[in-house]
Order: sequence, then structure tokens, then C-alpha cells
Amino acid sequence: MSESESIENSTDFEPASNDSDDDLKKVGLNLGKACQQVYCSRHLLVLFALGTFQQLIGPCVPYIIGTFFAANYGGGDCEVNPSSEPCRRAATFAALVFGWSNAAANLVAMLLAVCLGSCSDVLGRRPLIRAFGVATMLPCLALALHVTTGMTLWIFLVLQPLVECFDINGVYLAVMADAIDDPQERAAAFGAFMAACMLLVGFVVPFGFILPPAWLIRVSVIAGTVKLVYLFLVFPESAKHKLAPEEDQSLVSGKLNPISSACSAFSLLNRNAFIARLAMVLVCAGLAASGYAIVMPPFMMGYLGYTRSNKLILVCAMAISALISFTCLLGPAVKKCGQVRVLQHCLAASVIVPFLVAFCQEQWQLALISFVFVGPIALAVPLVQALKSMLVSPVEQGLVQGAVASMSKGAATIGFVVFSTMFAFTSGGGKVDSVGAVLPSFALIAGTFAISAILASTLPSTPPQPVEDDKLLLDSADSGPDC
Repeated sequence: MSESESIENSTDFEPASNDSDDDLKKVGLNLGKACQQVYCSRHLLVLFALGTFQQLIGPCVPYIIGTFFAANYGGGDCEVNPSSEPCRRAATFAALVFGWSNAAANLVAMLLAVCLGSCSDVLGRRPLIRAFGVATMLPCLALALHVTTGMTLWIFLVLQPLVECFDINGVYLAVMADAIDDPQERAAAFGAFMAACMLLVGFVVPFGFILPPAWLIRVSVIAGTVKLVYLFLVFPESAKHKLAPEEDQSLVSGKLNPISSACSAFSLLNRNAFIARLAMVLVCAGLAASGYAIVMPPFMMGYLGYTRSNKLILVCAMAISALISFTCLLGPAVKKCGQVRVLQHCLAASVIVPFLVAFCQEQWQLALISFVFVGPIALAVPLVQALKSMLVSPVEQGLVQGAVASMSKGAATIGFVVFSTMFAFTSGGGKVDSVGAVLPSFALIAGTFAISAILASTLPSTPPQPVEDDKLLLDSADSGPDC
């Protein structure tokens, strides 16, 4: 017997472990699956890329608006000296204008979102996305005229909220759900898509903090034009269950009727306790998020003195945090704890962040907080989208996305009014330069997130199965009593 054979026959002999090879295979399979998921949503990713280039002027907009309003308080270039009193007061006034105008826009969007989502189930996603692409070009052109010719900025300030009325976020989410057939894979697919978006944002958006506004507005107009060409010549229809008007007139007319769509949405959101509670979680989270949208721009510009170039570090910290979370944390966390439990942890973490932000005295402190918390909290986004799409049948994807978008818009309507008024009052119109000016608003944001986290804690760990009857919602809507 040879020496090798005697060793193998020994009772102490154990074959070499293949765990490392298995781990490499798993990594390869997961990477391949992620690439396949991104490929399935490639058209939406191209649209996102063109939209990112179109919004490249975005980092300049707060300073353009601030400089425009600062003329009423003594004047000044708010990009050069954002923490000056005229610019701080201008930023506070801009937040008030933004709050009330967007509250009105969100009120209209709330009424339209359900109908738009339901219409996309019948007419398809593409017509609505095309219409929105045309609408987004209007404020872009108005801003370009202000930057290049000095035309009044009020045209842009009026057009921007009007475009917000035509909210099709639910339609975009339905496109994502259309691309992934297996509901169990949608959380990972949303995460992979968002990771790809973060990579794209990390590559493109920094130019928005470096290049002059005159260059950026040209890029935005060109990108918007290319996006329209892509929408009308290349972008495909994704709705697999789209109904032609001649196929079923009663079904089509029901989905195109705003009242019928609202009744269908109400029935859907009350189908079981899980959907109803999840909807309330999203409403509270949307209310808190609207507070961030109001308070953060004047806080960063007027109180921390962020210039456009300074914001680049903050954006990079947020992007890196989100990228790490989507690529390294989401999959293992969902596998170990489940989608619902991870969502609960994300919302719990979001409660403490507003207090940390309120006491920031230096820009590096805000960057550190963003790097630590933004990514883990952002995991809630793909989880929520996956849970929503799992709870309904394929024919109801547009309706459920529109229903939740409508509720979120309603919450944002209230939030914009409350937070803009509160911030203007506590800051004395921008005259108060202390923590006391911003702490009440951030405390209210934290409290609203706390309510959302408490509601999320009541969700069962396993969501119910969707109802497969395609006409269930329409039948319940036609019956009337649920409304």
C-alpha cells in the first residue's frame, strides 16, 4: 500500500473542504443573477441615465433661486456666500414658496396618481412615460432661458410644480415589476437596479457640482431632447397584461374611470391587514420625507454654509453608502431576516438621524452621518417596492403603485405646508441663526418616522399571497358599498 493510500484509509483522514469553491460559485451565481436583473430593466436604466444628465443642472438650482430671491433682501451671489443674511433669508423664503406650491401640486398628483397607474394597466406604461418626458422639458427650457438670457425665474417656478402634478412614479415602479416575473426576486432586482443607478449617479452627478451653470443647462437641454427621441423611437411597452379597448369594454371603462379607479384602489388597500398597515407606514414615512425636502436645503445653505462644490463631498458619501448597502447588505440581510424585518430595522434607524443632523455644526459631521446612515436606511426603498408588488396579481401592478403613490402625495401635501410654515416661523424668516431655528422641524421629522416604525413593527414577518383573480378589484369597485 502506498503512503498516500494509507493516509486516505486512516480514520483521521478528512477530504479537503470545498467550501471556498462553493462560496466562489455562489458569488458568481449572485453576480450573474444581478447582471441579468439589471439587463431586464435596461431600457428603464437608459431612461434613468438620460434623466440624470437632464437633471445635471439640479445642484445649481437652489443657488439660482436663492440669488433670485436675495435681491429682495439686499442682494448677493448665494453660490459664493450662501450663509450671508440675504441668502439665508432668501433660502427660508424659497422653502416657504416651495412648500406651498408643491403642496398644491401634490394635491393634484394625489388625485391623478391612482388613475394614471390604473390607466397604465389598460393603455400601457409607454404613453404616460412619453407624456411625462415632454412635460419635463418645459421647466428645463424655462430655466435655460433664465440662465442664458436673464428672463424672469418665475416661469420656471410656476412650471415646475405643474409638472409635479403629473406624477408617474407608480408607472415607473410598475415597469420594474413587469420586468421581473418572480415576485420573490423583486427585492433583489430593485436593489440591483438601484445599485446600477448609484454607480451611474456617482459617475455623472459630480460634474453638476463642478461645471459652470451655463454649461450644465446646455447639457440638460440636450439630454432632455435625446430622452424624448429615445422614448418615441426605442423605449418598449412593458405591460404584459395590457388590454386593448376592443377586448373588454367594461373592464377598460372601469379602469379609465377616475372614480372607479379610486374605489378599486380603496378596495385593494383594504384587502387585508398587511396591505393596509404597509400603506400607513408609507404615508407616515412620506410625511417625514417631505420634511427633509423642505428643511434640508435652507439648513445646508444658510446654516452650514454649503456651496455647490462643497456638496460634492456630501453626495459622494451618500452614494458610496448606498452602493455598499445595496450590493453588500441587502441580499444577506433579507436572506437572514426577511424583507419585513429588514424594513423594520431601516425605519427604526431613521428615527435618530434627524436629531443627529440638527446638531451638526460642521459640514464634515453631516457627511459622516450621511455615510453611516443613508445607505442602510435607503434599503427600505427596494424592500417596499418588492412588498407592494408581491401583494397583488400582475394585472393590478399599476393600480397598487398608483394607489400608494397617491397616498404618499397626499401625505407630502400636508408635510410641505406644515414643515415650510414651521421652519419659517421657528427661524424667524431666516433671521435666527442657531440650533433652535431648526430643531423643532427635525424633531417633528423624527417623531413622524417613529410612528412609521411603530406601525411597521406590527407587520407579520411573512406577507400574504396575492389574489390571482384579475377582475376582483373591478368587481368590488362596481359593487359600490366599499366606497
